[in-house]
Amino acid sequence: MKLTIHNSVSFPPVAGSSLEIDSDVLGVDSAFKAESSVSVGYTDITSIANWNLYGWATSLDYRGIRNELIGFVNSWTTLTVPEKKILVSHFVYPVSTTQSELDGYWAKIERADQRHETREKLSSCDCLIMASKTINSEKFLLVGVDDAGIVTGVEIVSDKIL
Repeated sequence: MKLTIHNSVSFPPVAGSSLEIDSDVLGVDSAFKAESSVSVGYTDITSIANWNLYGWATSLDYRGIRNELIGFVNSWTTLTVPEKKILVSHFVYPVSTTQSELDGYWAKIERADQRHETREKLSSCDCLIMASKTINSEKFLLVGVDDAGIVTGVEIVSDKIL
């Protein structure tokens, strides 16, 4: 899926300023869209950073945005550290990534904050998330109750869509 922006929006914003969106020019159109092909009057701005910053302004919820970010996992070895940090903050990375590599992107206190932020993001998708952390791994479980009233838990895998 592509992240697009209406051509009436001055993009990218000037450093230190925010996006200026003129609703009179847009009318009923959205400033941002998540779409399979670029609509007339829109420009493709798909990138890790833009999904992270502007994906919320589309019709997608957090789960949808995370699922779009998973598409970048195959390029992991060519991504910059800032791009990897964005993906990791959404619990998106190749399953072969070691815990020490993940921890190496942040100072120890920042990594603890990042884990908490990830748990908050995952929990925002109207589901209950349980987290567990051991020395060698980090796991998040999607917890639900089935039709029979039985509590179920499915592990959220870092490179699979929710």
